[in-house]
Amino acid sequence: MFLDSHIEVNRKWLEPMLSHIAKDRSNVVAPIVDIINPDTLQYSSSPLVRGGFNWGLHFKWENIPKAFLKNDDDFIKPVK
Repeated sequence: MFLDSHIEVNRKWLEPMLSHIAKDRSNVVAPIVDIINPDTLQYSSSPLVRGGFNWGLHFKWENIPKAFLKNDDDFIKPVK
């Protein structure tokens, strides 16, 4: 498990991710990175986004299309 330096984990965060790997060892899983305000330390949940690179190799976040999230199972399925 590799985590970026700004990641802070909570109790029982790893078990759900490991269960997906246990189902299929070719699965790649990543936690949702929620938001902690650096000035107030107030926690807020992250919007559902996916990360990727543009042709200039700059990382960016983009919203997951709402059409992809039709039922509860869609929230844990892989995202293209």
